Amino acid sequence: MKKLILLLLTALLTVAGLYAISISEYADPSSWIPESLYIGMGNDKWALANISYNMDDQLSFSEHFYVEAPAYWLDVNMLAITNRGWQNGWSTLDFSAEGDGNKIDGRYDVTQIFFSLPLDLLVTDNFYIWIRPEAGVSIIGDQNYAFLQNTLHKLINAAPLEVDYETPGKNMAKLSLNMSAEVGGLLLRFGESLLSISARADFMNAIGFGYKQHVYGVLGLISKENDILTMGLGYSFCQSASGWKTQEIYYEYLKGPIFTLSVNSGLIRFDYFSRLRTGFGYGVISVDVLSLFKKSTWKESELFLSMGISSQLNNTFYNVRVGAPIKGTGFSLIASTRFLSGNPSYKNWENMMNPENYPRFKRSYSALLLGVRYDFADSRQAFVTPYAELTAGIMSWEVRELWNMVTDYTVYDEQGQESTVRNKIHSLVTPKLLSFAADLELGLTFIPEGAFRTGNSTFRINFFSGVTFIHNPKAVGEYLSYSTDDSVKIGRLIPRWGVGIQIGFDL
Repeated sequence: MKKLILLLLTALLTVAGLYAISISEYADPSSWIPESLYIGMGNDKWALANISYNMDDQLSFSEHFYVEAPAYWLDVNMLAITNRGWQNGWSTLDFSAEGDGNKIDGRYDVTQIFFSLPLDLLVTDNFYIWIRPEAGVSIIGDQNYAFLQNTLHKLINAAPLEVDYETPGKNMAKLSLNMSAEVGGLLLRFGESLLSISARADFMNAIGFGYKQHVYGVLGLISKENDILTMGLGYSFCQSASGWKTQEIYYEYLKGPIFTLSVNSGLIRFDYFSRLRTGFGYGVISVDVLSLFKKSTWKESELFLSMGISSQLNNTFYNVRVGAPIKGTGFSLIASTRFLSGNPSYKNWENMMNPENYPRFKRSYSALLLGVRYDFADSRQAFVTPYAELTAGIMSWEVRELWNMVTDYTVYDEQGQESTVRNKIHSLVTPKLLSFAADLELGLTFIPEGAFRTGNSTFRINFFSGVTFIHNPKAVGEYLSYSTDDSVKIGRLIPRWGVGIQIGFDL
């Protein structure tokens, strides 16, 4: 009955929304010309500040294509969902829970093709209501995305993911009826942009396969061109209907409190969500190829975002930094994070060992820092701008042993006699260790501000190096000594270097 009521509500809102749009607006040919064409890829390795954890399972990778016009949106999503080992009795909340010893594997692919109508029901200077009814088809089963995934794993020298499909060689098509609705209002104005607060609900229904509902509050920094920065906090409800164990487990990971983050520079867009109850998270990076042909409205950077990679401890960290320039001083206030999540502790170990007999060792490190930056030249005039940055905060360290793929393992008694034991645990998680951390960074930012710009954004490239001070190197070294070989690289000062893209926003 609940599902029937939900479908009737979706249909009712769709009809109501269509009557709210005038015929003349749909008759205008310019409303049907695409303004954006996003091409994106997703992965669970993006775990901002380690509020989520990459197990390379559940929704493990994806490809996305979005066409957006004033009158409609067209989305094509290619999703790969995997489950490398599960046992009855295990819990998504307690990895130490014992199972029944019988491993359950599985995977399935989903190709979604959705067409939606974004409709403004009410827009005033201080208040708005919009809905987005959506319809399409979800093709579910075996579309051989395993080949794409393992080809990528081969290119990056990662262990292959060998899991049988729930329905080998077969697919089914399910009608999808979705709806998003948002009610919001103005908090503050920043020049041409505004800070808004809203309540939003998303209803996603692949009829006969699965149902998801999200309800959350959203805080957004919005310009005329796009939503620059939005953050949401809410709750997710999910119901699986296929009878597949892989879907049941995946939906269990999706339930509960959620955090969402979206950053849109016009050219580059980053969308991230985390399920705070289970630690599952996912990020998508997209590029709007049509933004390169749009007239720029950028005049000055009132906020900047840097995204890139850095090398520290011979590991590759993802870096995200937000800066607010203090006009006329050369100084900027900085908030930054860098992280790696679920990376193999021993790079060649997983390629050599049999995962049915040995656990996989993983580590996750992150830093969350606040501070200041000083530019030594006028960024609008100089091709190269040197800068110095000093930040301080917390660095976290976490190691795990994943046993979910292990079926049997060998143990030895006091006399040296070996015996085989059936594995019944999912993983061993060592509580995080925290360090006070301080970063000193020196860098060079290339390309004058405004030389390369699209929409309300300008783009630059920066190279940097520096050191990280931690207060407890001995404790960190001992903590890491068993599960990784990083312990021998730990010192009170840890060098780092990297490269990134700096995006300036005109608010």
